[in-house]
Amino acid sequence: MTIRKFFSLSVRGFLATALSVVFAFALSARPVDVHSAKRIAEGFFHARTSQLRAGEDQSIRLEAVSLRTSDKSFTLITTEDPLLRSGAAVAPASFYVFNRGVNGGYAIIAGDDLLTPILGYSLSGQIDLKDAPQYLLGFFEKVNQAIENVLQSGDPIALKEMAPIAAKSVKKDFPTTVEPLLGEIAWDQGFPWNKQCPNVKDQMGVTMKAPVGCVATAMSQIMRYHEWPTQGEGSSSYTDRGSAVTLSADYGKTTYDYSLMPKSQKHGKFTEAEEDEVAKLSSHAGISVEMMYGANGSGAFSFNVGKAFRNHFRYDKNTMILPRDAYSTEDWYGYVFGDLAAGLPVYYAGAGSGGGHAFVFDGYDKDGNVHVNWGWAGMSNGYFNMNLLNPSALGTGGGTGGGFNYYQNCTVNLKPDKTGTSVAPNGKLYYDMFIVNIDETKKQIAINTFRCFPYDLDYNNGEFAIAAEAFDGGEVIVGKNREDIFNATSTQPYVNSSLVETSFSNLKDGYYLIHPVYKVKNKAGEDVWEPILYLPMYKNSSPIRHALIKVSGNGTKWEKVAGVSNMERTSIAFTTRKAAGESFLFKANGIASAKQSGLESVPLLNGEEQQLVLKSDKVNIEGFFNTLTIQNAGISELLLNATSSLTKLDMRNNEISYLNAGHMPEIDSLDLSFNKLSVLTLDGCEKLKYINLSGNPLGPKEIAQIISSLPKRPYNSRGRLVLREISDTPHAQDVWAFAPDVQLATVKNWWVMTYNPADNTYGVYKGVPSGVEEVAEDGTPKLYPSPATDRLYLKGIEEGVAIELYSLSGELLLTQKAIQGTNVVLVSDLPRGQYLLKAGDFKQKVTLQSEK
Repeated sequence: MTIRKFFSLSVRGFLATALSVVFAFALSARPVDVHSAKRIAEGFFHARTSQLRAGEDQSIRLEAVSLRTSDKSFTLITTEDPLLRSGAAVAPASFYVFNRGVNGGYAIIAGDDLLTPILGYSLSGQIDLKDAPQYLLGFFEKVNQAIENVLQSGDPIALKEMAPIAAKSVKKDFPTTVEPLLGEIAWDQGFPWNKQCPNVKDQMGVTMKAPVGCVATAMSQIMRYHEWPTQGEGSSSYTDRGSAVTLSADYGKTTYDYSLMPKSQKHGKFTEAEEDEVAKLSSHAGISVEMMYGANGSGAFSFNVGKAFRNHFRYDKNTMILPRDAYSTEDWYGYVFGDLAAGLPVYYAGAGSGGGHAFVFDGYDKDGNVHVNWGWAGMSNGYFNMNLLNPSALGTGGGTGGGFNYYQNCTVNLKPDKTGTSVAPNGKLYYDMFIVNIDETKKQIAINTFRCFPYDLDYNNGEFAIAAEAFDGGEVIVGKNREDIFNATSTQPYVNSSLVETSFSNLKDGYYLIHPVYKVKNKAGEDVWEPILYLPMYKNSSPIRHALIKVSGNGTKWEKVAGVSNMERTSIAFTTRKAAGESFLFKANGIASAKQSGLESVPLLNGEEQQLVLKSDKVNIEGFFNTLTIQNAGISELLLNATSSLTKLDMRNNEISYLNAGHMPEIDSLDLSFNKLSVLTLDGCEKLKYINLSGNPLGPKEIAQIISSLPKRPYNSRGRLVLREISDTPHAQDVWAFAPDVQLATVKNWWVMTYNPADNTYGVYKGVPSGVEEVAEDGTPKLYPSPATDRLYLKGIEEGVAIELYSLSGELLLTQKAIQGTNVVLVSDLPRGQYLLKAGDFKQKVTLQSEK
């Protein structure tokens, strides 16, 4: 039987929230005031809407501000508030909402420069909070809460996870963007969609039609997109607690005519036949999930959505609802982007103490923002950074504040089953309690309590067992005792507290991750063991997800080392130049081991520091860690296999001459000071924000290449590039750069710095003159050189003026805002030829030629 490794799965849990990340510089929050936020919004719209129609209103107007408060309460003030109307300063703020013109779009700007500047946007429509539905206000409240928790905790892992993830970072073969699939579909919860909903009474005793409910609206919009089913299947009936009436639907005897279902009311009032048809689909969607109707809102549980699509609307039997909490950010967006790339809109929902919200993801942009159709007749549809609602963004025990972040779920594989041939699989199993003890004498694992359950599809007539997976990447061994699971549902979990003598055959010395597995059939019909994923479903869920045991003495001794959370394995192999018998510093923040060629591994747990004695010329560091320090090892060659766990690598005082950091996509801090570096490749390091290159034999040419490859940082979150370390110790080599290259780093939002380790302070490094900037200062703008190869220099332009480069046909190719002094305009990506550069009243033709 095949046993799938836990370590090799693409589906993993979150990084342990208890892990701390040591940065080479302290995180420092810097509030963004309303004027700076407006400039960010202006720059954003200028970059996204370069082609404007004559007379089009493009003014940027502040709509609202979410104020930060000491008790993290939600205080949203609008332009009607006297505080805003007076023009008084309103910082600190969690975020700002700006509208552009009349229905020309909106932008939600973060109130602190530690966050991604653009939290949400649309290039059409607007946000009007005076008439906003409660759901939009609820969404803003949860965004505010997530921001407050992260900023107050200063947790860099949570900050990192709040940045959007582009599709290419999840899976390379996903398209870069997916335009909104629902297009003009813009349904709502009121009339005519609620025409067939039950009557209810409001607080004043007035009888009215209940709203459709956001769950049913999201489902109906997806069915309108697919234009399926044309006829339903089966029937259902229940007594609604809100209206106190029995509601029934015979889907199998009902047809749905999508030609009578307008996409929106944009083109006028519906006919009576159209009203009845959209109302029928909306009503049946509600009944299928046992909607609880009320005057102020109608609600349903999302775990019924998958069943409704499968059982009553003839969608694929593999359609299921997945819970957000069980998956890593990358894997979760892998599901979302994968379905969107396949042309499948995604039903998405989240719940909190104040209620739940359901809507549709129907596209994404190149930056990883997801397009949301809120189900409010098109109002406020736009692109949003949904990572703001990550469970980890609210810290340990996310959701305890009543936030939208917990009980998030979405559909996967939601597509019509037009042939009726799809077959329902066994459901995915999750667990929330796994408490074990180690019997060192019997060498057995004793389970105190184990509780597992499916989230959507039931799990029937299967088995579960306990697996021991070798920490060094070896085989997975399933325990001898197996237990039958005859039936497990989301409301009736399987509980076991009697499997007490699980033993393993021939465990070799080393570390093993102990976790539960269950038996499923793969696509070929073969039995395989799959890891059961951790999901804190109930209030008494255990925070410990796995156990780590140590086996020693040729398998004669067992001991429990720790309870651990899911983390991704990272490994780094290197060849050393030091003589045998010498030692070097080895430290990891996480669980790691160092294995030398032909020798047994040396364990290192939870940030311990030790001197590793060199007995071989090759060493491999592997394990679960997000920071790694290896100093004075004489390393010359590195082989990286870094998953998203690794965020900081400190390799000071080695002999590294070449490093391709593109194998570290999540790295944000890289210390390569005092090596023999000559080449550094940074392609793909989009999250990098700190590099220390001091004490390396890097000349201006090498520095220019490195600066040219720096990833561009966000507007208000500059990176730091350290070129010189100031101390009393003589340097092996002074790293220096020309002033134009330093200016180029500034354009990319990087500070070029000096560092003083004595007092842990940084200074600004301005570079040395190269001669190219020696242009006569007579007060008039100067553009040079021409012809140019990879960059242009522009002086004498007022700060803030837009610098624009056009083709001779009038197409705007790039734009940036002028800074004080010399501006650097990168043109290396443009074809050779003639162009026109404009900056305010200044304009000049320029020729680009190939480098000789």
